[in-house]
Amino acid sequence: MPYTGELQRNPPFSFHTPAIFSPWVDRLLIELRRRLKDKAHNAASVRRIAELLEGHLQALSQFVLKSQETRAILDGWCTSNEAKATLMSADTPAELRASVGDFGLMFGKNSVATHLLDVPPGLYEVDPFDKCAVLALWKFAAAKEAFELGGATPAAIGLVMEGMTCAHLAISIDDGDRELAREMHHLSLTTTQTIGETIEVKKRESKAIRGPAAKLGNGRLWDEYKQRALELAKSRPFTSFDKASDFIRPILNEKLFRDAGHRSIGKWLKEMGWRPTKGKR
Repeated sequence: MPYTGELQRNPPFSFHTPAIFSPWVDRLLIELRRRLKDKAHNAASVRRIAELLEGHLQALSQFVLKSQETRAILDGWCTSNEAKATLMSADTPAELRASVGDFGLMFGKNSVATHLLDVPPGLYEVDPFDKCAVLALWKFAAAKEAFELGGATPAAIGLVMEGMTCAHLAISIDDGDRELAREMHHLSLTTTQTIGETIEVKKRESKAIRGPAAKLGNGRLWDEYKQRALELAKSRPFTSFDKASDFIRPILNEKLFRDAGHRSIGKWLKEMGWRPTKGKR
């Protein structure tokens, strides 16, 4: 799908994906953001790379539309027979990209379209890790918006899987193991069923939590989570509620079967009397 400003509407270093996709996505986001910051990237540079990637993907899709040979190579990156059929009959960049995915378009055609690997001008200077990491952030942000619009649809799950594949490739490139990284695409595809099953389990758990018989126990559990959040907030000198919540949320959600939202954590801390540490002037 085209880049439409997902990383403008969702700040690259602070947006959160739905808890239904945790802990997989949260852990990858934390790692990618850490590495991007270590390489001196900020929100502006991430958005610039995303725009360059979009121009690159549009150029690649135009090339592939003219080459049946390239389409035949790319069909191995389609996740269904329906997607393969769409790939072979596509006559617009949007149809092509929807069928094979932007990750497949970028990394599944290199032997045929090597002369297009770094367009438009400016993308050539971007480090390979940065390209993959930004593509992952873009797909995770798109998945967040898709989930907010329609829930855990196949489209939202597909974007999550694509983001995970990009993230694993980025980390592997940064660690120097490119051959292993290419296998991560296939490994990620095999986890689709697991994620689907997890989503169904969480839906059932959510219904149970809303039941009258579960309200009392549920309230006690949330009291425990609030106390844990307060302990974590006191463990470091955080200078704002947002920074404290950013630190607490992934730790807390590893143990939760329901999402402890960023705003909720900040509200808990205020209600319990915690206040940020004042910075030095």
